[in-house]
Amino acid sequence: MSKHGAVTELEHHVFVASTTLLIRRLPQRFERCRSQSGEGPTFTPQPRRHSRMEVSSWHMQIARVSSRLTRVTCGDCWANASARECRSAQALIGAVRARQLGVKQRALRGLLSSASTAVPRGVKVGPSPDWLRQRLEALGQTPINNVVDATNYVMLELGHPLHAFDMDLLGERRIVVRRARAGEKIRTLDGIERALSAEMCVIADAARAVAIAGVMGGAETEIRATTNTLLLEAAWFDPISVRRTSKALGLRTEASMRFERGADAEMTELASRRCAQLIQQLGGGEVLAGVVDVYPGRAAPPAIELTRKELLRVMGADVPDANIEEILSR
Repeated sequence: MSKHGAVTELEHHVFVASTTLLIRRLPQRFERCRSQSGEGPTFTPQPRRHSRMEVSSWHMQIARVSSRLTRVTCGDCWANASARECRSAQALIGAVRARQLGVKQRALRGLLSSASTAVPRGVKVGPSPDWLRQRLEALGQTPINNVVDATNYVMLELGHPLHAFDMDLLGERRIVVRRARAGEKIRTLDGIERALSAEMCVIADAARAVAIAGVMGGAETEIRATTNTLLLEAAWFDPISVRRTSKALGLRTEASMRFERGADAEMTELASRRCAQLIQQLGGGEVLAGVVDVYPGRAAPPAIELTRKELLRVMGADVPDANIEEILSR
């Protein structure tokens, strides 16, 4: 961007090339058809009808590309969500970490990689505003209430599923991630009582399973009109475990489909902060300062190799090294 704030021609080309590359990488399907010359079959690329799960994440990718062009931080309100939390709750975060949340990781053999939780309280549960209901309906979601809708919206926005518990209905006001006990049962949000096996991963309170990890929450701790304090949970669950559980129970959900395809373990804290900020915007109340983040095996960021040859192939124009470094380091 020039000193006068206008987008330079070079930056325009970078933006167009980046967006074009993104669009070209979108999934396509190939239809087999016989050529008119009769020389044999040909394969013609045809636009594919994309699922709402794919479509809902594209705008975030375009936003990230645009942020590099405009020098505006992408998702600035999410990155600063902690600054919006209630400062008066700072003294409580120690107690929240030790007593109220009690997020624990037991011997799960890779079923859980990371988990983050946040606590909004004083929330007024009610209908969502028109803009939120309309966006969810456009993506095939049925609006329920402002809290549940916020979790679904952030799932569609960031691609990471979340779940909101009524904290006052949790035994000892804490959650534990563990394997299901032999003979354990849970009534899920669809009202069906389901028998669990010992191979399944669940989220439990001090006494019982309150959600099937990565698949669906339980009815006994669901959000209702009288809910005041929430516990927001965002976690990464093993794709194979979620797929097996979903298949065994005959229960496929928006959450399970995303975990089966591999969610981003780095997204849990951002998703919980973003959802807490949105719930506060929609339902008022306050968000207890900080989040409880359990991430025992944080992986190093992967290195992505970009060659000048590939850059030239995609952009179709030569760009000085100094400009490339400056643009990619924003």
